[in-house]
Amino acid sequence: MHAAQTEYIQTLESYLKEAKKRNSSFSLRSFAKFLEMSPSSLSLILKGKRPLTKDAATKFIGKLNLSDDEKEIFLKHVVDFEYFRLNETEKKERSLKQKIEFKQLKDDEFKLISDWYYLVILNLTELPNFQEDLEWLSLTLGISKKNARDALNVLQRLNLIFKDEKGKLRRTDKPINFSSPIPNKNIQKYHKSNLIRAIDSVTSVEPERRELSSATMPICSKNLSEAKKMIQNFTIELSQFLQQGDELDDVYSINLQLFPQTRKDIQ
Repeated sequence: MHAAQTEYIQTLESYLKEAKKRNSSFSLRSFAKFLEMSPSSLSLILKGKRPLTKDAATKFIGKLNLSDDEKEIFLKHVVDFEYFRLNETEKKERSLKQKIEFKQLKDDEFKLISDWYYLVILNLTELPNFQEDLEWLSLTLGISKKNARDALNVLQRLNLIFKDEKGKLRRTDKPINFSSPIPNKNIQKYHKSNLIRAIDSVTSVEPERRELSSATMPICSKNLSEAKKMIQNFTIELSQFLQQGDELDDVYSINLQLFPQTRKDIQ
């Protein structure tokens, strides 16, 4: 058995063993249901008679209580074994395909951070009332059907959403990581688009559904670095608080700005 295959099988077996310690009735069938695959498929994978595909691993990896580094290593073992099983012709074809896919991946990543509605649609898939319907997305977000279709395609190519066994689109557990640094212009476009939507909400959204506040003050610039950390931590804490509850029912954005009202270049 190839070393990479052995590694990912051991990870799966380790999780199954620990789950059985916590619950003696947790069986191979239970584990398969947990991973959203058939018991026969899981049995063959654990016996080394069937390879685990990257697509399948990506869908359930977030359920295995692994750290980000461990997730990366697990997926690397899966991909390494997939590559090991290819013949030389297939390896050359895959290498060429990967170069093309990498360019597509970078383009898709830039789109993800450039246009506000990509991340909104990604989060919408976590709501019970989400509809994989271009008309519904268009009306809900005020975007064109083409933009809605393009966004769904990009999210699927990035393995951020997938169709479950019932054919319903769901968000995967894959974290949003970028294969290369995002150009500053893309990040600027994302922030500007969110600011424009925040401005629109002043008149288009009733006060009960939003909160807009601001303060202007003299400051000591030496405190800026610590202030930025405080804003980042608060954003995370508020996001976690808002996601508590029995059922998620809407998608919101938190935009916090801290900027100077004066021009340094003329002082």
